[in-house]
Amino acid sequence: MGVRVRGRVEPGYETVAEAFAEYLAETRGGAAFSATVDGVAVVDLWGGSRDDGDRPWEADTLQILFSGSKVLIAVCLLLLLERGELRLDAPIAAYWPEFAAAGKGDVTVAELVSHRARLPGVRTPFPSDPAPDGALAAKLLAEQPREDDPALELAYHGITFGWLCGELIRRVDGRTVGALFHEEFAVPLGLDIWLGLPADLEPRVGQVRYGPGWRGRAPAPAGSARLNLADSVWANPLIFPEHDIPWNRPAWHRVEIPSSNAIGTARSMARLFGALLGGETPLSPATLALGTTPLSGGFDAVFKRPMRYGVGLQLQTELGHLGPHPAAFGHDGSGGGVHAAWPSHAAAISFVPNELHRSRGLYAPVGRILTALHRVLGS
Repeated sequence: MGVRVRGRVEPGYETVAEAFAEYLAETRGGAAFSATVDGVAVVDLWGGSRDDGDRPWEADTLQILFSGSKVLIAVCLLLLLERGELRLDAPIAAYWPEFAAAGKGDVTVAELVSHRARLPGVRTPFPSDPAPDGALAAKLLAEQPREDDPALELAYHGITFGWLCGELIRRVDGRTVGALFHEEFAVPLGLDIWLGLPADLEPRVGQVRYGPGWRGRAPAPAGSARLNLADSVWANPLIFPEHDIPWNRPAWHRVEIPSSNAIGTARSMARLFGALLGGETPLSPATLALGTTPLSGGFDAVFKRPMRYGVGLQLQTELGHLGPHPAAFGHDGSGGGVHAAWPSHAAAISFVPNELHRSRGLYAPVGRILTALHRVLGS
């Protein structure tokens, strides 16, 4: 018996539901997929299990978005650019003076928002706390010199991107990323997306689970005064340990880890991208165009894959993680999540799974769903 798919599709989109059902049949977990065209919901599906037991994924199930969270950072950065409160060509230290330490006084905002700051990991070990301290992380990164390896001129800042951009946003605006996004985007658009989850919403959150072939990481060596690059990126804090999954802890849900721990629904992420395309946000078309103009591109020395970035927004590469659309922008995430806009189709999509799959072939399952949608929309 196949896994039951719940939700709805508009007439003509039945093949998308079939592709989604195929994904659910292959996973032990659950997922949701939503798409809008011209701001109208055409696909809104969910199914599978929201935890390790038998609780089904519900219409309002919330889930960790992992690096899809960086979309929230991006729109907050773009809002500050829209209002003239932030400039891409300005040094970060103009807004955050302490950042100038260790020879970083000339690092620009443009370099930071496109993963060229050469600070992909925190070299000083974190204390063992219930959840990462973002203020401490920002302080340690401000004190830290840039990596001197030329190969790291372009390196995805998987976790540090959130702490660095989050502190920059706070210095400019006074609000955290979570507060700014909530007040300027989530509330006006009616989005079910949180960075810093209210405690009363905890019962709605689905559990992250490791899928077959997923390999956790061992902790960094104890007692080190300065971590090596790999441990600074992957194990400080230890984000994917071999057994216990910290992303399921309420303490990790309530703090802001801006790069990774936004919690929301596929429905709301698709709605956000649809609103960006439809001019329903405070961002002008010119600012959105600026956000999707490439600032970096090439081979990522840390994650070992091609990358291309605008202002915090991931742009399409030859890997096609954002679907078949060549001009797609948005962000992918751990486990195979994808959140994106396809401008020429006025389409917005979001796929949110809770089972983390191995890196090899990670985006193949959602790729089948996105291909089915693209065929319906036409080339």
